Amino acid sequence: MKTMLFFDDHRLFGRDGLSRRYGEVKLESSFSDGYTSTDHPAAWCFKTDDGTYKLLYMAQGTTYRHLKLFCCVSNDGINFTPANLAIEGTQFDHEIPFPALDAPGCEIATVYEDKNASDPSLRYRMLFARYDDAKLRCEGNIYSSADLINWTLCEGSWSDGTEPIASLFYNEYTKKYTSVLRPFWGIRRIGYKTSENMSDFGEFKNCLISDACDAPLDELYGMYAFEYDGMFIGAIQIYSDLHGEYNAKFHNGSIYTQLAYSYDGEYWMRSLRTPFISGKDRNPSRPLAWTSGSIRLDDGDLLIYGTSSEYEHGPAFRILGTGRLDVYRVRKDGFVALCTEKGESGSLILREQLWKSGEMHLNLKAAKATVAVRCTDHDPGNCLSISEPIEGFTHEDCVPFSGDSKDWIPTWNGERSMKDLVGRTIVIEIRITDGEIYSMRGDFIDLYNTEAVRYRILGKLPNDRS
Repeated sequence: MKTMLFFDDHRLFGRDGLSRRYGEVKLESSFSDGYTSTDHPAAWCFKTDDGTYKLLYMAQGTTYRHLKLFCCVSNDGINFTPANLAIEGTQFDHEIPFPALDAPGCEIATVYEDKNASDPSLRYRMLFARYDDAKLRCEGNIYSSADLINWTLCEGSWSDGTEPIASLFYNEYTKKYTSVLRPFWGIRRIGYKTSENMSDFGEFKNCLISDACDAPLDELYGMYAFEYDGMFIGAIQIYSDLHGEYNAKFHNGSIYTQLAYSYDGEYWMRSLRTPFISGKDRNPSRPLAWTSGSIRLDDGDLLIYGTSSEYEHGPAFRILGTGRLDVYRVRKDGFVALCTEKGESGSLILREQLWKSGEMHLNLKAAKATVAVRCTDHDPGNCLSISEPIEGFTHEDCVPFSGDSKDWIPTWNGERSMKDLVGRTIVIEIRITDGEIYSMRGDFIDLYNTEAVRYRILGKLPNDRS
């Protein structure tokens, strides 16, 4: 099943009466363990084999920059309690015994579950930045674990001097691990490195930097990136609201999240320049709001994990006690939506597709929605994708939908469905009234006009260049 999200219009023929907005993000829970202050970007959650959730987070006790790793547990991924992982000599009864973190100036960049690992001891990977006073750089260490509790230092390095925020994912297109990171300590632009064996990562390549569409002085502080149903989503941490005192970008300013996206995991594009997640939108205001991890629930919704503080950047790391852990819920496929104005109607027309099998699945809210399907195979040499109506598949024939569904399957009078159009090249039009649409799923192949002609005449698909 393929997913079409509406980050941009490159797969649309038409869009009328619809504006693009971020989807709704709900703050599900906020909590503190009562012992530490979680002001740094450090929260990663995993569903373990027994069905419970472990949330790893990096926090400070009473000493500035003396960060340690801790763990909370949950049955639903939302409501957490400190894990009882006591060992002799630890400061807190729920502290994970990971002495490599017991040093000033060290931070976790990300924690990643490697579902391709053949060795159970390599199931979880931790990218770790250790500050080297002599070299004035951060060493990029890699640790591995089978259980998220006991960690072992591995050979190799994920960076050559950078610091958090970073992320890690496996790219099915390139068959390589990709680390998204900054080029060096203090440099706030985003790029990536790749590795075939999760050991030494290669050359840094730039992919994102602040530009003229950003607010004055805004910087890209880092990006948490992850694979999502054949594409890649990036949660960019935007460093904003800078006052410019002492000519230093550190002593103040807020952090909030915007989105980026990629179709191949290497070439990235910015999305809307408005907050997707922002602590400043909450009451009381929390100007520092980081996002660093996520997990998919069984119903398809996404939980995003982060940390926040009542203080701005700089003071938040020194005035301890206001940091907390935050859990946000994003609707399935709910990153962006194409929305009508209240009470108004809108439509979108998708570019040409070859329908391969099964039904169409739409994720939307609407007072009314209908779908029409037109064909482009009435003329095999139809180079302009000019479409004609298909009898029985008009808007008038469509059984209308009303309500809120993550999985509406359109049907037409006479028990017609998309299964009747398998093998045909088609154009789909979706109309909604007083609503918003998030995604379309199905077994289809996107075609451009010449690709469709080549398929109809020669039977060749885009990945077949013979």
